[in-house]
Amino acid sequence: MKLSLEQIRHIAALSRLELVPEEEDQFRERVSAVIEYVGQLSECQTDGVEPMAQAIASENAWRSDESVPVGEEIVRRLVESFPEREGDLLKVRAVFS
Repeated sequence: MKLSLEQIRHIAALSRLELVPEEEDQFRERVSAVIEYVGQLSECQTDGVEPMAQAIASENAWRSDESVPVGEEIVRRLVESFPEREGDLLKVRAVFS
């Protein structure tokens, strides 16, 4: 399906893109090719195929939390190597502001 120049300009306006005439032609060719490629999906036989949200089934992998003791020397070296700290407390950037 070849898109018209008017359709390309409409898509560009919706996308807030400012295209020069040369770009309009390139955009027209590329978007038309993508639409044609996606159109091939309608040729796939999907009778009896259950709708799905993802291609691979996934499950949560739950495990219990376990603390692993480390030596005081390792803790000391980690704290000393941290760029910003106050005593034994490590300063990090705020995640929520």
